Amino acid sequence: MQSNLSYKRRARTGSDSDRQWTVVLVEDNPDDDMLARRILEPSERIGEVVSCRDAAHLFKILEHNHLNRGVEHNTPNSVILLDVHLPGIDGMVLLEQLKTSPLTDNLPIIILTGDDDLDMAYKAYKNHANAFLSKPLNEGHLKEIYAVFDKGACWKEAPDDTLH
Repeated sequence: MQSNLSYKRRARTGSDSDRQWTVVLVEDNPDDDMLARRILEPSERIGEVVSCRDAAHLFKILEHNHLNRGVEHNTPNSVILLDVHLPGIDGMVLLEQLKTSPLTDNLPIIILTGDDDLDMAYKAYKNHANAFLSKPLNEGHLKEIYAVFDKGACWKEAPDDTLH
């Protein structure tokens, strides 16, 4: 499993307001993964970027975090960047599974896609995605990712009209 996952750790400095986040990047395209990591890794608010290529690897990561931290602390300060087109389980199906499980329903999930499909964005938000971003990821997307960080587990309390 180690060869399929890439880890980047950075020393955590600063106050609690500068908290470091773990980003789990679920992306099967190595070029898109590399481009996203170039944007995410230098960010002062991201302490670790974990790459996985499919749903099976994501489930292993989530299981590892669950076993090490317990249900009440399920992957604190973590966010999933989820590609829509994955081998095996489609990203939209995976989103629905994660958001309907009591173990992962509070985990923020940002959908990534190269498709220009408004129906897909609607479906993602209907299934409780926290954000919907177009690939390739760029520095301009960091503001939207940080907004998800700032809402954290409280994202469900946002009024429906803020999810546009």
